[in-house]
Amino acid sequence: MKNGRGNQRDTLIFIIISVGLMIIADQVIFGGKRSYQEKIKEQYYRENPQAVRPDTPAVPTPPVTPEEETQPVQPAPAETEESLVIEPDYRDLPAPEPLFPIHDETAASVPAAESEDAAVVAPGPLPPVATPARGAKGKIAIIIDDVGMNVRNSRAVLALPAPITLAFLPYAPHTPDLAAAALAAGHETMIHVPMEALGDNNGLGPMALRATMDTAAINASLNSMFASFEGYKGINNHMGSKLTQDAGKMDVVMQALKQRGLYFVDSRTIAGSVAADRARAAGLPHAARDVFLDHEETSDFVAGALAQAVHMAQKNGAAIAIGHPKDVTIEGLKAWIPTLKDKGVELVPASALLTRPAVSAAAFTAPSDGVVAAPETPPAPLPATQP
Repeated sequence: MKNGRGNQRDTLIFIIISVGLMIIADQVIFGGKRSYQEKIKEQYYRENPQAVRPDTPAVPTPPVTPEEETQPVQPAPAETEESLVIEPDYRDLPAPEPLFPIHDETAASVPAAESEDAAVVAPGPLPPVATPARGAKGKIAIIIDDVGMNVRNSRAVLALPAPITLAFLPYAPHTPDLAAAALAAGHETMIHVPMEALGDNNGLGPMALRATMDTAAINASLNSMFASFEGYKGINNHMGSKLTQDAGKMDVVMQALKQRGLYFVDSRTIAGSVAADRARAAGLPHAARDVFLDHEETSDFVAGALAQAVHMAQKNGAAIAIGHPKDVTIEGLKAWIPTLKDKGVELVPASALLTRPAVSAAAFTAPSDGVVAAPETPPAPLPATQP
């Protein structure tokens, strides 16, 4: 018989052999099955890359702040035809500006008591006026400002069947070609001279006249504008609610115009403008705007403004209206122009409605067509200081 130590050794050997047999049996019986299952899983994840593996660590979600909890979820804006429109690239211009900047007569830049906007259009029926005598006609000059930037709308204005007066921005890249086309179509042209405003001056461009300029700087800027295109007969102010109230600066401008035989039309972007008065004092042919056509960009406003211009022309004999090459203005003029004959009103260029001081008769000779004659020989550039 074996002693106790021998029995313990035999037991240990039995246990080791049993464990080894169990490991071998597990590998033989279940190992192949697990290998097959792993192969099936790998094939599934390859065919379904969006599936999440059970052993993939979860991405922690950032905590939500109290402010975010109170903010409603905003749906992504739907794409519309307008949102896909690509605007013209004006990065080559020294100063970007909206195609059709609002006049200076706004609550932000002009006190309400000084603004003339309230008088632009009076909604509702106009007072009755007497029918003009046989052969008598009221006269209306339509000036379209800001021409040259928007080529499509500028060409639409050129195509209007009437003597419209076009005021070109001197720094617009398309001004020279469009101005030549306007003259060929029988329209009168002007320089739309940028002048400093009381409010936002982002739309003035690189040639603007500013209140901080001395005489030499004003003349240098004007020389650049005078060289921007050919065939113009006068100027009017683009913006300018600040500069047109400065009598000294306006005197410099009027002397420059007088030297070149040009007229001046005060756009009257502010009630306190002294520009027309300084033109009169300089003996310069001049005029002033009576009506803004599109201060509000609606067809009703344009129609009301044109009706007011007709009423003023019938009552006073003449009216000057200023608008812009906006779609609503162009469409309004297309519908309005054919009605003028029945209203006893004639459309004329701006030069036909100028006030001509007697003292300037020698310097400004007006031909029979009412257009101010430009000097046959262009004058030399303006001097750096006033004579």
